[in-house]
Amino acid sequence: MKAFFDSIKSRYDGSNGNSLRALNPGGLWRERAPQKQAFPFIVMHDLGGGQHDTFGEYINHMTVQFTAYDDSPSSATIEGIAAALMALFDWCALTITGYTHIVMQRTFQQSFWNDEQQIWQYVVHYYIEAQKT
Repeated sequence: MKAFFDSIKSRYDGSNGNSLRALNPGGLWRERAPQKQAFPFIVMHDLGGGQHDTFGEYINHMTVQFTAYDDSPSSATIEGIAAALMALFDWCALTITGYTHIVMQRTFQQSFWNDEQQIWQYVVHYYIEAQKT
């Protein structure tokens, strides 16, 4: 699903992602951020996927999780990042190399304070479908 992640990163890095990048100077990372990464930042994870057949046409699908992290005691920054993330990715049309994009749908969101690490986390899940061209 590298092509899916590449398309997400491309959208984030492009002009559509200006608002999110301005609120999130620590960047967007896949699976893990560098050690001692400055806050705030976002990490995206592959939660699984697969393929299903629609009468001879194969649709690839995956669920991606974005987790935003911020060490501010206020929730204002993390809420702003989450709002910008959802504005950028809710129902967007990804440009996925080798695929025709079908859907990107938000399926879950939750914010919480991690008392042990003294950071805010905001988790957002998206379901993505695309057909191999």
